[in-house]
Amino acid sequence: PVKDAEAKNWAKSHLKQLKVSIDEPALSELVRLVGTNIQTLLMELEKLAAAAAQTKRISLEMVDDLIGRSRELSNFELADHILARNRKRALEVLHRLLDDGAEPLMLVGLIASNYHRLALGKDLLTRGSRDEVFRNIAMPPFKRDSFINTLQRADAANISRGIQLIAAADLAIKTSQATPRLQLEMLVCELAS
Repeated sequence: PVKDAEAKNWAKSHLKQLKVSIDEPALSELVRLVGTNIQTLLMELEKLAAAAAQTKRISLEMVDDLIGRSRELSNFELADHILARNRKRALEVLHRLLDDGAEPLMLVGLIASNYHRLALGKDLLTRGSRDEVFRNIAMPPFKRDSFINTLQRADAANISRGIQLIAAADLAIKTSQATPRLQLEMLVCELAS
C-alpha cells in the first residue's frame, strides 16, 4: 500500500494536470476517508474536480459533502443490515463499499467497532439504564432507539461469537488466506445468519 504522504503528493500532481487546487485539510480528509488506493483516489478526485469546475479549488466542505457523508451513511447501513441479520442487503452494501474502493481492513475495523459497542451496550443495559448506555457510547440521537432494540434482541453469546469471527477474518486478510473480498463476504454471511 502507498503511504499517506505519497498518496497526497500523487493527488496534488493529478489535480495540477486538471488545473484544480485542493486545500491541505481537504486533502488530508480525502485520504482519511478513501484511503491510499490510487484507483479509488483517482475516482474521487475526478468527482471532486468536476464539482470544482467553476472555482478550480477543492475545499474541505466539498470533500465532506461529496464523499464523507455518503461513505459514512453506507458504513452505518452495512452495520445495520448485519445486526438485523439481513444477509442479502448487507452483502449488497458491502459490494457497493468495496466497488467504491473501501479498504477491506477498514471495513473489518468498522464491523469490529460495532460489535465492541454492542458488547459494551449489552453489558451497560443489563446493569443500568438506557441513559447509562448513551453516557458511555456516543451515537447520533436518530440511531438510539434502533440500537436499544438491537441490544434487547442481541444475545451476549452471539455477540462474543461475532467478535471471534471478526478477529479470525482480520487475521485471514492480513495473512492472505483467500482474497480480502472473499473473506469479507464470508464474514458478513456468517454474522448476518
